[in-house]
Amino acid sequence: MLRLDFTYDDLGLVPAAEKTRRSSVSGVQEKVQLKRVRGGYEIVASGGDAILKPVPRNTAAKFAADIPVNEHLTMRIAAKVFGVHTAENELVTLKDGEYAYLTKRFDRRDGHPIRQEDFCQLSGRSEETHGPNYKYEASYEELADLMRRFCPSAAVENPKVFFIILFNYVFANGDAHLKNFSLFQSPQGDYILTPAYDLLNTMIHFPNDPSATALDFFADGHFTSRYEELGFYSSADFVELGRSFGVGEAEVRTMLALFPSRSAEVEAEIAKSLLEAFGIGFLDGINGNATMQLQALSCGNKDGKCRLQTTLAAFNVIELLCTQVGTESSLRNHIITVCQCQTSSQNTIASMCNICKRSTMNK
Repeated sequence: MLRLDFTYDDLGLVPAAEKTRRSSVSGVQEKVQLKRVRGGYEIVASGGDAILKPVPRNTAAKFAADIPVNEHLTMRIAAKVFGVHTAENELVTLKDGEYAYLTKRFDRRDGHPIRQEDFCQLSGRSEETHGPNYKYEASYEELADLMRRFCPSAAVENPKVFFIILFNYVFANGDAHLKNFSLFQSPQGDYILTPAYDLLNTMIHFPNDPSATALDFFADGHFTSRYEELGFYSSADFVELGRSFGVGEAEVRTMLALFPSRSAEVEAEIAKSLLEAFGIGFLDGINGNATMQLQALSCGNKDGKCRLQTTLAAFNVIELLCTQVGTESSLRNHIITVCQCQTSSQNTIASMCNICKRSTMNK
């Protein structure tokens, strides 16, 4: 692991408070530009070729010291297990031994800046025009529309965007707002999707945040009948959202099926990560409070109970994994919560039990 030749104090950072009303990792995470030099990196004010994100100081996030490790692990899982094109990154240590997240800038090519715009810029949103929550006051449906307007190869790129939205939902990233999606200019001069960035499991750090997603799925306050029934997004919502991105139902369900089929690979990545060194055992849960665990719901019919297999993911796509289970009363005794956007209310548990009573993958 690369060890940088400076400490956090050497970075000269002034911790900034989050301006929005939402709990956010990115909003309090300081960033420093670094430039590659022989044998390592040096701190620069501009023109750097990498971004360093140390442990944030001024934050209410739980387990803040693990944010760099979390991001590196989530990005690694996205790239290695699910084939997402991510920004180049690595986990490094500062001179005092503290972990930091280092990512290569992709808005530069051959040492020169290239044009890049995030979806706040593309939609004309800023704090001045839309207030402090400007990054969040939109929908993924609108993001799909912006892709069609500004990306000539939207037919090729939109399925990639859709899969990243799905990945974020499965892996409990509740902060995938408009600024976390961008287009940049390709060597041919057209605009394509940038590598994925800022992927991390926000549920670890803000377990009580009620938001499962940074943005609503649909514009104008629309919710599917399935959402109205359950109170959270399920496969039916992804099927409908897929239409906005030009992704058919069969392809959506193929994408959905990837997650349970690769859970062993996910767990292998978690097991060799550094998170457990800090007492956050992803395979054993964050702590004794089940509402703070990162859980993947894998249902069987042994003893009429639903088995919870803990992984990095807070597998909200519950319908993917549920087949035959036992009685609702047994499930009530076993489940506290598996949906990151829900509390352990009796209604929520009842809804999840109803889902688990049947297989919906081929519905």
